[in-house]
Amino acid sequence: MHWPPVPASLYPDECWAIDAELTPKGTVRTAAIMTGLLTQTTPAAQGRAPRYDHVVYLCSPAALPTVRGGAATIPASLAVRLDVRDLPEGAAPVIFFYAQLLLARHALQWVSRLIKWTVTAAVLVMAAPVTVVTAAAVTLAWLRGWPPARLRRAAAWSAPMTAAWLTVQVITTRSLSAVLAAPYSGWRAAWHAFSLGAGPGWISRRHATSATSAWQRVDGEPRTARSSRCSWGC
Repeated sequence: MHWPPVPASLYPDECWAIDAELTPKGTVRTAAIMTGLLTQTTPAAQGRAPRYDHVVYLCSPAALPTVRGGAATIPASLAVRLDVRDLPEGAAPVIFFYAQLLLARHALQWVSRLIKWTVTAAVLVMAAPVTVVTAAAVTLAWLRGWPPARLRRAAAWSAPMTAAWLTVQVITTRSLSAVLAAPYSGWRAAWHAFSLGAGPGWISRRHATSATSAWQRVDGEPRTARSSRCSWGC
């Protein structure tokens, strides 16, 4: 607690540490905590000064003997800034309620993180073909010492192939519903090929084959196999 730096304040510009003890922790542990609070320092105008000008312990009847026993073991030079008091009447339920709120907040944070990790893992498993290709690319880039920016640029250069594939779907199907379903259909085909042992290059070859097929049909006339041969060797 930081007292306001005004003349009307009882302890102007002082910083106090207030600890509410509801259950006993043991004399040795309590003394160690007290010593830690009283010996902490902070930068000051001339060297360093104590972080807390005063340390106050508010104790329940069950914890009061242990806290007093711990206070009796610390050096007198530190004990002058220590004060052990009884917990005010009616304060225990309020403190317990506040502690429960803190525990609930931490529990919600952990549940949120667990859900996030679970959803991420499920998406990675569902998109296993893409996950494997991405992991292989990241691992290879790391082994070659690529900086992250170079890997992002390389990934961006693959975006035109995806755009070309979607364009192929528009040309060949001429159906909005089919185009909207194309990513799902492509995912199912990639998953099927991956389960049969297809390598990472299968996806790019499939895109190239689709582009060649669309080029053959773009003017409504079939082309010869020799003239439609793609430059990727598919």
